[in-house]
Amino acid sequence: MKLRNLYFAMAAGLAFTACSSDEPANSGNETNGDFNYVSVRICTPGEMGSRYTDNNKDYDKGTEGESKVTNAMFVFFGANGNISEIVKDVEFQTWKDGNGETIDKETKAVATLTGSSVKPVSVIAILNPPAGIEDDIRQKGSVNAVRQILGNYTNTADGKFMMTNSAYRVGNEDIYAAKITGEIFATKEAALAAEENTVDIYVERVLSKVTVSKSTDFANPSTNLEFVNGLDSKDDAVAVVPVIKGYKLTNVTGQATIVKRIDGVTQDWEWNDPANHRSYWATVPNQNVELFNWNEISTSNPTGEFTQYPCPNNMDSSLPLQAGHTSKATKIVVAAELQVNDKPLDLIRYLDNYYKSEEDFLTRIAYEFATAGVKWAKDETVDDGVDHKTGTYGADDLEIVRYTDANDKVHPYKVIAKIKASALTDKPLADAAIYNEFVNNLRPAIEWKNGLTYYFAEIKHIGFEGQTAELAALIRNHVYKVTLDGITGLGTPVYEPTEDIDPERPTDEPDTYVSARIALLKWRVVGQHLTLE
Repeated sequence: MKLRNLYFAMAAGLAFTACSSDEPANSGNETNGDFNYVSVRICTPGEMGSRYTDNNKDYDKGTEGESKVTNAMFVFFGANGNISEIVKDVEFQTWKDGNGETIDKETKAVATLTGSSVKPVSVIAILNPPAGIEDDIRQKGSVNAVRQILGNYTNTADGKFMMTNSAYRVGNEDIYAAKITGEIFATKEAALAAEENTVDIYVERVLSKVTVSKSTDFANPSTNLEFVNGLDSKDDAVAVVPVIKGYKLTNVTGQATIVKRIDGVTQDWEWNDPANHRSYWATVPNQNVELFNWNEISTSNPTGEFTQYPCPNNMDSSLPLQAGHTSKATKIVVAAELQVNDKPLDLIRYLDNYYKSEEDFLTRIAYEFATAGVKWAKDETVDDGVDHKTGTYGADDLEIVRYTDANDKVHPYKVIAKIKASALTDKPLADAAIYNEFVNNLRPAIEWKNGLTYYFAEIKHIGFEGQTAELAALIRNHVYKVTLDGITGLGTPVYEPTEDIDPERPTDEPDTYVSARIALLKWRVVGQHLTLE
């Protein structure tokens, strides 16, 4: 029996809300000769959603643009796992509403196999394939290599959302390509008419979705601070107000695998949902993430209402994030400016005190220099009864410099004070060893220069009963609905607004928060409360 031309009437279950359009995609090859046919059904499950920390799954439809299919490609594999044929421009019948809670749309499709007499045993569907993907696939050759191809599949124009087979586990087997089982029909008409013996392909969007909004009672209250004036005296409490400038996602990845990877997944298999042909967890290849500086964040999404479609990211999923540590988890960042009476504030926190000017802070450090025995000395004789040979350094002799750690890395917001080079020329150190020892042990301060600050929170993924830790992750075909409730505190300082921000929580700082609720919908919906710090 020849298999040059093999028709698959496909009802592929998309773990994605696939095409809501009733228009067929481009037609496939015309029939001629001795062909065989396989009936394939294509379904488009709705987007997934469940509330955070519970097991009640919720599913929702995607928009027309997110679900529209304008083109399709099928990659067939033989019994040895190698590619037997690639069929482009697959023809679809009219979409209809899907059956069951998780299916959005379903249809049948016909693919004519003309390039090989090898009987295929499995197939991967690629809906809305991007330009150049066929060459990438042919270079890989096998199902195991094809499914792990890493690419920039980020086109979110209507009818351009890439969708591929969903991945999940059945027993001890990870399912990445749909198995071709059942009857091989003698005619195309029989294959199209078949209601049984179909090859079912379930597909999902390659991207995740994040929607950010603000609650009706969003709040960014002021923080009352007492500033040190001079050495010891404190002024009356002043209201410091964080004025929000912009919102943005940061730590966003730029690539995704063609099919979701679940190899090596060690989470309890509550994550696995074979009844709905999907997994709620995956592994993401290690890659760089995109960071932004304060200037870029402050000019983005000023209303706090936006939608973005990031690539999956769970490279650093463990929470909570420790103070002073960074991770590659995707985060929501809020850029703000600390103000007093509608004017930006220079603010320095040193130990337990706040200083609203660099002069006040340097006055304190000059006092500590003198207490530690840091003095200047020089040979000078003036007959006026005043000792001009020794003395202590004043605030005017000092300057603020950015703190450099043991690895010679400049810290983003920590500062220390040193004696100016010009002052050392005029007033050389009496004992350089005393000065160096004191500076090496000086506790860094943190400075909000011009009041620049930011707040952030990791986007959390679904939790399950018995899970001992929270997880920060974006998984494909999940919708993360984030509702921001507000921010509190002073945030993380920004010393230089043109430097990329790798969000971290201030060390030895009072906790500061941005409160957010996150829900994951169909796509899969996740609902939760977040705290942005």
